[in-house]
Amino acid sequence: MLKDRGNKKWTSLMLPEHVRQLRIMAKELNKIPQPTIDEQQLEEFERKISEAIEIDQTVTIFYWESGEIYIVEGKIQGINRSEKMVKLIKEDERIAFISFYSVIEIEFS
Repeated sequence: MLKDRGNKKWTSLMLPEHVRQLRIMAKELNKIPQPTIDEQQLEEFERKISEAIEIDQTVTIFYWESGEIYIVEGKIQGINRSEKMVKLIKEDERIAFISFYSVIEIEFS
């Protein structure tokens, strides 16, 4: 039977730069490709957004950015149609701008 110390044996041979680069590579491997949204889903998002603005409803928006999916909750204040952005006021009164094309799902809270 081979008596091997596994990763412990190689750890002392790795430079900090190598460890850092391996961590960056691991993050890159875990990135999610941007989901494709069809026209019907975009129309559904527009309907939900206008309904949320009309009744001042709190919404949860799931959106994709840089390979990760984020969740933000708040009230939609409006849509900037020229820049294709949704203006959302979070619960802590901060304002978030979310690209309309990065939205994956909108749910009423």
